[in-house]
Amino acid sequence: MTNNRIEYQKRKLEIVKAFIKAGIFKAVRESISVEKDILKDRKFNSESEKRLGRKLKQTFENLGPTFVKLGQMMSTRRDIFSKEVIEELEKLQDDVDPVSFYEIKEVFYEEFQKDIYDVFEAFNPKPIASGSIAQAHDAILKVDGKNFKVCVKVQRKNIKEKISLDIKILEDLIDRVFMKTPLAGIFDLKNMLREFKNNLYFEMDFNIEAKNLIKFSRYNKRDKYIHFPKLYEKYTSTKVMTMEYIDGVSIKNLDDDPGDFDKRNLANRLVYSYVNQFFRDGYFHADPHPGNIMVLDDDHLALIDFGIMGKLSNNYRYQIMKIFMGISYDQTRLITDAVIGMGLLRASRTNVKEFEMNLQHILDKYLELSLHEMKLTDMITEFFDLLRAHKIKIPSTLFNFGKTVIVLEGVVERLVENQSLVELAYPIAKKINHRFFSKDTLKARAIPKIYDFYSVIKELPEFTISTMRQVSDGGISIKIKQDFNYLKERKKIEDRRNLVIIFLALAILFSSALIAFAISGIEIAFVKKFLKFILILVGAIIVILLSIIFYKFIRKE
Repeated sequence: MTNNRIEYQKRKLEIVKAFIKAGIFKAVRESISVEKDILKDRKFNSESEKRLGRKLKQTFENLGPTFVKLGQMMSTRRDIFSKEVIEELEKLQDDVDPVSFYEIKEVFYEEFQKDIYDVFEAFNPKPIASGSIAQAHDAILKVDGKNFKVCVKVQRKNIKEKISLDIKILEDLIDRVFMKTPLAGIFDLKNMLREFKNNLYFEMDFNIEAKNLIKFSRYNKRDKYIHFPKLYEKYTSTKVMTMEYIDGVSIKNLDDDPGDFDKRNLANRLVYSYVNQFFRDGYFHADPHPGNIMVLDDDHLALIDFGIMGKLSNNYRYQIMKIFMGISYDQTRLITDAVIGMGLLRASRTNVKEFEMNLQHILDKYLELSLHEMKLTDMITEFFDLLRAHKIKIPSTLFNFGKTVIVLEGVVERLVENQSLVELAYPIAKKINHRFFSKDTLKARAIPKIYDFYSVIKELPEFTISTMRQVSDGGISIKIKQDFNYLKERKKIEDRRNLVIIFLALAILFSSALIAFAISGIEIAFVKKFLKFILILVGAIIVILLSIIFYKFIRKE
């Protein structure tokens, strides 16, 4: 057995023992609360949930960086875990034992072939924050003869190798253990782990985070309420990132700070920024937990840690706005159209009808509430549950958006008790909504559809002639499911079908002739452009209507 294999088995045994000792395999399953038909809407004792949270926190800290990050991800899943469990897991944020300064100097030298004190005028050996992947130190950097206070984030030594090993073990555990439990029917565990792994690998490449910060700065440079650190690219690499030092108080520690902050104003400014990030830019900071949001002296806010970002395409932004419009006007059809527009739901008549009926049940419940009473966390959770119930796979783009909104709502409530995120976001989203459904926007979206219609009309004569020839040659066959109860009427059905086929062929021939005549190069005085268009349209309508009649006839049979 190779050293790698021995290391793998040893680490796997350590993880399994830790999980069994803490009772995590059993307790996590009992704490899942989204799948009511499996879990019977069980009520949990608050104290037992706190104990579970403490066990998870302690176990994850003991198992190291990968599990600390796993716990941090779990702390954002308010749709899965109870408030008591989440409150314990939130303590994992930036609360990990630091590594020695010697190790930090070693990693820095490997990246730049320079000693830390050859680069910085001063460097604090004691970290200002210690995370699971890296720790941050404040330092003084001289640039063009001027001293700037900076924050230097340095990765833990060999962290990527350790995390890769743990990920491989987690993949193995999901295949061998969790996929055989009810959890596999509730969540796409493999996909969740894949997303977790991808996010973790992105976080371990500070060059990616640096690019994220530069892009975010470009989009938000005019936002006077939200700040972000300046990047010093010369001393930024895969494992080291040097940025402007943000002198503020994290929202996580705001209650312990004696400063006189207007928390309601802070909540408004935070929501204003995020609504713009979501719908104006389609590029947003996707990790807004309290430790990543700093409050400055002038009631301004600063975002830090750009390792995880979210993106929304123009289409996704448009469809999400349609969902909010559907909620506002109690129009399930708008929401269904948006889900179809995202490519999540097939436009099959049965599926859509059932989906809209279930959707209306959800809407009826929330439309009785005022904006102040609405909780986006609950709405998103129920919407995602509905998608899962219809076996609709939630794409990572939509999941990232939903997760960010859920975390953001928690931050807003932390700033202002019982404050609704919907109430704050509504007037801002309303303005952006007008832009999304403005005349110019709708015109831009309509032009491709008009071109598609023109293409159909243009190709219709050739298509109809081809169809007619296939009917004539017997190239089109019709398959009908036979039921022995109807065998007596077989001859009657065959006669009707033949009659319909002949009628359809003649109709296609007639409409095709109309269209061909209209668009041909023959110039006749009384045939004006408008008349040509009318002929084309009439021919197309005849073919479409008769095709529908023919289709319904076959379905009826």
